[in-house]
Amino acid sequence: MTGRESRGSTLRRVCAVVYTAWIATALACADTNIVRPSEGMGGTIVFASDRADGVFQLYAIGGDGGGLRRLTDDPEHHDIAPVLSHDGQWIAWQREITTTAGAIESVEIWVMRLDGREARAVVRNGSFNESPSWLAADAGLVYASRVTGNWEIFRVALDGSEPVNLTDNPFADQHPRVSPDGTRIVFHTNRDVNFEIYVMDADGGNLRNLSADPGEDRFPTWTPTGRIVWSRFVNSFDLWMMNGDGGTQRPLVASPFQDTHASASPDGGWIVYQSDRFGSFSLLVAPIAGGEPRALASAGEGTSDLSPMWGRSRD
Repeated sequence: MTGRESRGSTLRRVCAVVYTAWIATALACADTNIVRPSEGMGGTIVFASDRADGVFQLYAIGGDGGGLRRLTDDPEHHDIAPVLSHDGQWIAWQREITTTAGAIESVEIWVMRLDGREARAVVRNGSFNESPSWLAADAGLVYASRVTGNWEIFRVALDGSEPVNLTDNPFADQHPRVSPDGTRIVFHTNRDVNFEIYVMDADGGNLRNLSADPGEDRFPTWTPTGRIVWSRFVNSFDLWMMNGDGGTQRPLVASPFQDTHASASPDGGWIVYQSDRFGSFSLLVAPIAGGEPRALASAGEGTSDLSPMWGRSRD
């Protein structure tokens, strides 16, 4: 993306269909026999939703589907792509900065405590910055940025010191996620023409292709046990899982719908993801061992819930 973007491009950027075309949805949710997850599923899920006044804000909900609460309340900005710190005390996200005419002129990376205190921008460079992920011990963030003219993956400390470019190449490197042990970063890239899932060491070294498939592979995430869940597009986006070295690739959730942006539960037994199977995007959960998905949250007719991330509870 270059130049200024319209506010409506937010959803297209977040929900890829194939290559650089992004899904936009505004359909009503349909009736379904999918049930809410059972009680006892722990942790906290943070996500973005435009359920209030059509502006994307951040929300949190319990892993059992209860305790929905709003985390940000800024009608001037869209807040999307939230991620919880490892200790469950902080949240990082991307905030859109718009002109008076409503065009998106930059996207910043922000952090705050989960209770809303100490909110501040960590990356504010006048460019587009997306997909933050916490480093080991919550000492900083990795994120994707177009500040150099193409998408690169950067590392930055929370004090806002000079970011470090970890990829530095002419291709589009996006959606970084730090491994549970903090030693590796998984991301998607078009270095092989189509998008593939790559992994590299935390310092940017030892780069390798894990997915190696003619399909479009995007939006990787780690499970607590070091496996990788991602979305593969053939006729639609399905969820797949593989070992951390790229072995034992298998479909996890297959459907004719767009199932993307998965995140694993703290106990490694479940995933939460966004899906358009009811029209507009809503959040579903599914057992990693296999089984039917269950509805977690729905924003209602004409609104969407996006980019969920499952983390540990504060207590």
